[in-house]
Amino acid sequence: MGVIVDLTEPKISLFTSGAWGTAIAPGVSAGINGQASVVADVKKFWGSGAEHGLNTPAWGASLNHTTSKPGGPRELNGATVSTGPSIGADVHYFEGNTTERLSLSFEQLKDAVRRFAGHAGIRRFGS
Repeated sequence: MGVIVDLTEPKISLFTSGAWGTAIAPGVSAGINGQASVVADVKKFWGSGAEHGLNTPAWGASLNHTTSKPGGPRELNGATVSTGPSIGADVHYFEGNTTERLSLSFEQLKDAVRRFAGHAGIRRFGS
């Protein structure tokens, strides 16, 4: 789950991604981290993909691929680095990533903030 800022559209999108895969080097890792990705084609980011990556207790890195369908031929589309506390480590391969999004343009986001700021504050009953 995360946020992507696309400066080409421009849009801010929330995304969720789910996958299945195997550990190339057996291990288990769990944690919370921040990550930064460079994506060659953001339109190909959405939908099906695959990932090869490494997680350690302090950082992680992965190569991100797009596929025409789960299990389809892979095309390198980006790279990700991450940092944050976690336990354990693994080298993994995920296939069948499915990335979905909910997007707002900057104008829609600005209008939503204006509407929220324009609402009256909390009022006590009878005052």
